[in-house]
Amino acid sequence: SLIFLQELFKMSATRSLTCCSAGNVSFGSSFTSRLRTRSSRGRALRVARLECVNAVKFASASKAGKRGEDASFTIQEKDKTFLAVYDGRNGADAAQYLKENFYNNFSKEMESAPPANAFVSAYVGTDKTMCTSTPPGLFGMFQARGIGGARCASTAVTALVMGDNVVVANAGDCRALAIKGDEVSQLTVDHTGESEEERARMEEAIIATLKEKEDVAARIAQRDPSKVFLYGDAVSRGTGFTWQLVQAGTSFPVGSAVTRSLGDAFLSSSDQLPRGYGMIAEPAVTTIPVSDASWLVLASAPVWKSLGNEEVAKACMSGGDADAAAKAVLAAASAKAGEDEDLTVVVAQLDA
Repeated sequence: SLIFLQELFKMSATRSLTCCSAGNVSFGSSFTSRLRTRSSRGRALRVARLECVNAVKFASASKAGKRGEDASFTIQEKDKTFLAVYDGRNGADAAQYLKENFYNNFSKEMESAPPANAFVSAYVGTDKTMCTSTPPGLFGMFQARGIGGARCASTAVTALVMGDNVVVANAGDCRALAIKGDEVSQLTVDHTGESEEERARMEEAIIATLKEKEDVAARIAQRDPSKVFLYGDAVSRGTGFTWQLVQAGTSFPVGSAVTRSLGDAFLSSSDQLPRGYGMIAEPAVTTIPVSDASWLVLASAPVWKSLGNEEVAKACMSGGDADAAAKAVLAAASAKAGEDEDLTVVVAQLDA
């Protein structure tokens, strides 16, 4: 029976490899190879397949800076293409965890919900798992929470191309652009303290939490909520942000410029702090017809801090194909961002 299975595997592999042109396999394209392992009477069978899927070509390009905290993930399966960029902070563990686990969580949610709802459930559920996990090593010995520790977290932008639609979700300040001819559309929302709505939401949560803790700082915050936040001083200038969450009444930073992320066990809600300090993972979700975009660009925050949307679109359109476009956007951002920044770009060509 083993000889039969080996011969069957050779025949299957030969047929799969000859059914499609191999010219588009490197980087992402309308074809993708998959390796599956199946069990048969205790034996593991490695089955290689080359599948034809929707005509989407994609590529990624990245540059690790001083911290090396970014990650990206792309996959094509049957009728769908999934793209993601994860922009970590205070360590690479959170972004790496998302790279390894988010798509599986999202796929499970897709079994019982449409893509937009599945994205929301996957973001919120994954964040909860990350925030309640115990990290390995020294942090775990002291019963710390969070993947990589309580302060390790990641923003995210994800996209699903399936059927006639593109569905994009983000939490934080990673962005996605849709480009169609001369039209450039931002498909994401920047979740930062520069948004009055986001800042008000976090102020309310922070003041309520400090009040529950009966902290002296709560009285300061209640008297003057602006003291919870820091504008344009040395701390903000030193981090390159115009807004920074800080401990009430001090200049000690306790957060980041973003108001939504995944895995931030320190600023998110917990059993001890039901409201937390206002950090949430609920994403903004946008759905557009595939026909409204020829190109889709996802990138980490430093890319958008270095280039405007129009500049990213111009660089993308100069590339010609997905691989060249991703490299062109990365090169343009690198020229302005400096050597210390992590830069990650994913480009998809939707009308290839």
